[in-house]
Amino acid sequence: VAAAAAGHAAAGAGVGAGNAKLYVGNLTYETTWHGLKDHFRQAGDVAYADVLIGRDGRSKGCGLVTMGSARDALAAIEMLNESELD
Repeated sequence: VAAAAAGHAAAGAGVGAGNAKLYVGNLTYETTWHGLKDHFRQAGDVAYADVLIGRDGRSKGCGLVTMGSARDALAAIEMLNESELD
């Protein structure tokens, strides 16, 4: 799993306030949104998780996770970047 901040919330001021979206890459084609959400719960509150699906109905191998706060997003990047999911 490769996690990176998508937008300003996780990287900027106001750490701890508001939701923060993360782009997650290098997912296997078998990864589900539920598995992704469960994996990111290790780092904090997860408001939303989704695996991006192509027109052919297959996973694109990436997804988006919205953490409950910028602090949780930073923790997820630190804790889960380069981690194994499936």
